[in-house]
Order: sequence, then structure tokens, then C-alpha cells
Amino acid sequence: MKISGNTICNLTTGQIIYTISNNSTSSFTGSSSQLSLVHAWTGSTIAQARRHTLSSNVITVNGLSSKLKHDDASFSERWAYQPTWTNGAVKWYFKNPRKSELRLVDAKRGGREILTVQGDEVIFLDQRLRLEQVGELLLAVVLLREDLKEGKEAEGEVAQAVLEAVLA
Repeated sequence: MKISGNTICNLTTGQIIYTISNNSTSSFTGSSSQLSLVHAWTGSTIAQARRHTLSSNVITVNGLSSKLKHDDASFSERWAYQPTWTNGAVKWYFKNPRKSELRLVDAKRGGREILTVQGDEVIFLDQRLRLEQVGELLLAVVLLREDLKEGKEAEGEVAQAVLEAVLA
């Protein structure tokens, strides 16, 4: 795989597999503002974050939607604010059928957690990600989850190397 700008390509054939699109040029303030990861071969949206209203946000992954509101008790117990989108930076909350746990941390920032896969939740904890970094982290999660599925251990050195490459 090769990541270039807002596309993820097959390294051998050069075919675009995923594209990351942001139809808002500044900040996510309108109902049509969204950030999407799209499968380039099928045209299907893999993941999408969309600004729904000023008080709630809709995040869709593999066709499953979840509305997150500021007064959502199960959400606000852990975070005292709702997800926000600004200039392509996004805080994601994904429903995930896999029952595994994976944490990606930034070794350069004192071990700050960037992304967590825990139970049926996938959570990006860093709102300052650039658009291309979101795609890179999504790809990293896919690859590391494949390793977990095959019974391989996701070593800390692997996660650290992925993050250093993404955040370089």
C-alpha cells in the first residue's frame, strides 16, 4: 500500500483503493460538511463523519450510523464535550464488531494515546490530525487488526514505528 495525499494506492499496480474527501474548505459548520473514506473500486463509503446539526454529529462506519450528542450520558461520562471537526481535523468514534483492544500512542508526546480500539469502540483521541493522517491511521488499524486476526502479536515497537511514520 502507498499513501499519497488523500489517496491510498496499491503499491504494485498504482490503483487507487481508497480516497479521503473533505467537502468543506474551512470548518465543519453546515449540514453538508463531511469527511469520508471511500473505496475507489466499489464507490462505497467505508467511514464518514458528518456535521449533522450544531448540537449533534453523525458518524457512519460500514453503513451503521451513530448520533453523538453533548448530553449523551454514555459518551459525556468519558468526554465532557462532543466531537468537533475543524479544518479537516476530526475526532472519530467508530462502532466496531471486532472484540479486541489496540492502542496507538505517540512516543514523541509523552505516550499520549492517539487511537484506541477497545471492545466495540474505535476512538481517535487526537483532534489535531491532518486529513492525510486520518487515512494513514485508518490503514494502520486495518493492517494491525489483520495481524491480530491471524494470531500475531501487535508489538509496541510496530505501533510506535507506524506512528512515527504518520506523525513525522
